[in-house]
Amino acid sequence: MTTALPTPTALSLIEGNLVTYWRDLGRFPGFTLRDHPGSFSVTSGVHDALFNAAFAQPCVDVALDVQVDLLLTAMRQVGLPFVYWVLPSAPAGLGELLEQRGLSFVEHGTCMAMDLRPPLREVAVPADLTLQWVMDDQTEQQHVRVIRDAFEVSPEVADVLARRFTYVFGRGQDSPMQSVLGEVNGQLVGCGSLFLGAGTAGVYTVGVTPLARRRGVGAALTRALLDLARWRGFETAILLSSAAGLNVYRSLGFEPYGEMRQYVWLPEGEGAR
Repeated sequence: MTTALPTPTALSLIEGNLVTYWRDLGRFPGFTLRDHPGSFSVTSGVHDALFNAAFAQPCVDVALDVQVDLLLTAMRQVGLPFVYWVLPSAPAGLGELLEQRGLSFVEHGTCMAMDLRPPLREVAVPADLTLQWVMDDQTEQQHVRVIRDAFEVSPEVADVLARRFTYVFGRGQDSPMQSVLGEVNGQLVGCGSLFLGAGTAGVYTVGVTPLARRRGVGAALTRALLDLARWRGFETAILLSSAAGLNVYRSLGFEPYGEMRQYVWLPEGEGAR
């Protein structure tokens, strides 16, 4: 039986893990971390909003509209599309202000967390599913392929997701970033990643290829990540869920704790208003 975490604790873990992930990325070669009044940004040099992000951070000395204008001035100079992640702790009215400044709302997700200390719920693992961890060049190449197919993205986007972020955090049992692959009858069918940071285990990029969906593959991959988190000594896990994954994660013991919204900014000529 799972136990619910206090809401302030859960939200602190959820936001802390996500922010730590991006700030850690920003400290590596190829990425740039910038602190602005009331926000910070991380850019990767990749011309895709998936790999460039901004987040609010506490600031009492500068008005909210000025904070947004300063960020946008800096990001226009960089010239890369980016996503502004509006988390539950963000200032009231931030989303509406971003839209007024020309950003477009693109997606919302549910912030979820769970206590890993009680026994985990049983998961019906497909009998023909085998799991392997990304530990070498061969499995890294497989990771690229399954990300491409599961998330239906371009080879370039899949390569950045699987290779560049793995390169940043390193491979091996001691790395804070771990990724697992699922295979059925020799065919790659899914993947998922775990980021260990800010005192909790963050579950990210769980995806299943179209023909393998609704068979329990996603739940099995997530359970493998949770087992690893417990083995590494973590007592809580967090994730951001789309509407499609909400029931799967609930069945594993995750509980909802709020909503995250994403707003995208595009350089002039790429659809920005």
